[in-house]
Amino acid sequence: IPFDPQDLEHQTLFYLSTFKAGSITRKILENIVAQQAVNIKNRLKKSATKEELDYLFRGLKKFYPDLNSDYRLKLKWENGTLCAVGDGRHFEVEFKKITDQKNISLFTDTLHYIHQQRANGDTFAFFFKGDRYPWAIETTESSVFSRPYKRAALLAHGFNPDKGIELTRFYSLPGSPMNAMSAMDGLVKNYYSGTDVEVLFT
Repeated sequence: IPFDPQDLEHQTLFYLSTFKAGSITRKILENIVAQQAVNIKNRLKKSATKEELDYLFRGLKKFYPDLNSDYRLKLKWENGTLCAVGDGRHFEVEFKKITDQKNISLFTDTLHYIHQQRANGDTFAFFFKGDRYPWAIETTESSVFSRPYKRAALLAHGFNPDKGIELTRFYSLPGSPMNAMSAMDGLVKNYYSGTDVEVLFT
C-alpha cells in the first residue's frame, strides 16, 4: 500500500513527543516507525482501493510527468489559464469548488496528517484538466465556528468576527506542483471577493 512518507514522519514525531527526553533508543524509534506505518496503511485501506492509492501516490514513483517528487512542476498563468509547467511538461489546471464528500473526506481526514476532517464550509480543489481525482484540496469554515481566541483576534484587528473565512485544511499529493498553496489561497480569496467576507485567515 503506497502512502505519503511525510505522514509517517509526522505521526512518528507526534508519538515521540510522549517520551521523556533522552529515553529514546534506536530500537524504540524503529518500533514506533513500524507501528505508525501499519496504522497509516490500515487507515488508507479503509478509505481507498489499492488501484486508487497507486494512482494518487504516483508522484512517489518519480516516473509520471504530472506528479513527480523529483521534478516538480510550477503553477503559472498563461493567457488567463492556470497551468503546471516545467522541463518541457505542460498541464492545464482546473480550480473548482467541490462537494464530493468521498474525495473531501479522503484528502482531509485520511491523507492530511492531522487525520481529523474540518470541512464545514466550502471545499476547493486543483485538478489536472479532465482528471477524476484532485491533486490538492483546501477546506474552509465560517469564522462563526472558530475558537473564541481566533474570534477575539479578528475583533482586535478590526474585523467582524462573523464575516471571516478560516482556511482549515490544505493537502497536496506527493510530487504536486510547487507554489500550489499560495495559488490556491489566491483563488479562494478571489472566490470570496465581492461578498460580505471581510477576512481570510488560517
